[in-house]
Amino acid sequence: MEQSLDILDRALQGDSSALSFLERTASIYVLNYNAEGQHTTYGCWDFLNDALNEIERFENNAARAGYTVALHIEPHVQLLCKMCQKAARRGRESDRRLITTCLTNAGIEINRITAAQTLVDLNCHMRERVMGRFATSAFDFSYANINSSHSVFSRPATMEKLCS
Repeated sequence: MEQSLDILDRALQGDSSALSFLERTASIYVLNYNAEGQHTTYGCWDFLNDALNEIERFENNAARAGYTVALHIEPHVQLLCKMCQKAARRGRESDRRLITTCLTNAGIEINRITAAQTLVDLNCHMRERVMGRFATSAFDFSYANINSSHSVFSRPATMEKLCS
């Protein structure tokens, strides 16, 4: 199992460190400096994007192998939908404040560094991208049909979770 799915799997089993990771990821951002001096952030929307990629790979691999998409990842998708729903309700300006707090805590002044504002803008773009991917995965039935097997996103429980 890939990293994001593994964290979700452990959280579903009640693992306290996985639950803590998901809670922290939903409420804070982490600033990462790389060797070239470029900064990146990681937060809820990045985790959701990574998890979506892993689920799509899982479903595609299962379809290529001739298996019906395994029902055992449905709880993982339900948890992702719940995380997406909570994060989406938080609002765009709240996300901007969270990322700004992350940068300020790292000693980066938002008004002075254009790169810092770019990080804030990239996060907003990731938010829109992930929300669009969830909607497409659940409600675009041509997308949900993977090699005559249906995506776990197209299941009624998943759609209901996204709409509640």
